[in-house]
Amino acid sequence: MSELPSGWRRVKLGEIAEVEAGGNAPQGQHYFGGALPFVRVKHFDGISDYLSEWDSINDKAVADYKLRLFKRDSIVLPKSGASIHLEKRALLPLDCYVVSHLAVVNAKPNVADNWFLLFALKTLKLATDSSGSTLPFLNLSHIARAEINFPPLPEQRAIAASLRAVQDAKDARRGEIELEGERKAALMRKLFSQGASAKTVKSRKTLYGFVPEYWCAMTLNQCAGVQTGAAKGRNFKDAGTLDLPYLRVANVQDGYLDLTEIKHITIRESEATRYLLKVGDVVVTEGGDADKLGRGFVWDGQIENCIHQNHVFAVRTDRDKLTPQFLSYLFQSPYGKNYFLSVAHRTTNLACINSAKLKAFPTVFPDLKEQQLICNALAGTDEKIAALNEETARLDELFRALLEELMSGRLSTAALISMNDRRTQ
Repeated sequence: MSELPSGWRRVKLGEIAEVEAGGNAPQGQHYFGGALPFVRVKHFDGISDYLSEWDSINDKAVADYKLRLFKRDSIVLPKSGASIHLEKRALLPLDCYVVSHLAVVNAKPNVADNWFLLFALKTLKLATDSSGSTLPFLNLSHIARAEINFPPLPEQRAIAASLRAVQDAKDARRGEIELEGERKAALMRKLFSQGASAKTVKSRKTLYGFVPEYWCAMTLNQCAGVQTGAAKGRNFKDAGTLDLPYLRVANVQDGYLDLTEIKHITIRESEATRYLLKVGDVVVTEGGDADKLGRGFVWDGQIENCIHQNHVFAVRTDRDKLTPQFLSYLFQSPYGKNYFLSVAHRTTNLACINSAKLKAFPTVFPDLKEQQLICNALAGTDEKIAALNEETARLDELFRALLEELMSGRLSTAALISMNDRRTQ
């Protein structure tokens, strides 16, 4: 390890903070529904620095289970559960009771800063144990023994303030993305029920929502072809093979493609043309979790010789009737989502469609001119969302780089202390 800056030292978390666990979870619905907040591991899904969700319990739950109240800005982290949860850390947004499956970390007064400790904990992969359990877990001793680089208190506060500024900017962009997504959803509801005409038009009721009365209607296989994809893990023996980039379910999001990680798959040389994606294909997900059902977007040939896996369909429209962009938005619309949910095969927490259900999709559409007007209106919101996502990604990269440099002491904090002093005056 490189030499630490003057005044810094290497310490165990338990030396500069209290590390405790919450209490047992109340058993029985009669304990819930009160006015007192209670935090569990499940509330760590999709968090930022602060937890945004919690359960409500009553005074009887506190008394019967001898629950202890932890103060706002206490650091909480799961100590049991799936690996993805064990990597989460957050602050309590208000005074809360906490389940025993969470650890609570609080800086010792005038020694450490909770915000600094939160960011320090984000750099650590804590040692886990799995003996006697199907899931890995953390002991409080694991957490207390974790070592961090520890600067004097003024530097801790300056480091935390700088990292918080980047996080605040990122959270602001996420809020803008959410608002723009709501605007797009409202615009889609209007356009796919009333059309793009400035005049009032009659709507007709379908099983999946209202659509303009004058729009054409036919099954998808009457105006498009559906191509299925390549399966993984096949044994080709002595057949000639190719390794090609392929599109997975994770790459196809609701209204955009995430191409940050592209994997490769082995197929027969003779199959390359069969599974190849073409510019203008609408790629649609087969399903999985309900939110992955029927997600679709247009492939623009971003990756050369790219194919798609069998859990992603490629739909090739008849351009004389239907544009790929319009079909993509129709899949994303409430009308499209209602269809996919109504015909999906369901198991516990999962839903999926097959090619037959996709080919039977009741496709409604106006003439090509109006399709283009609708696509232009929705493309504007997509461009704003894409720009905000790019900015969020850049801020995320900046945060990770700053976190590494500041917590290691490689980046001087002298200027940060001066800025933080002016900010707090």
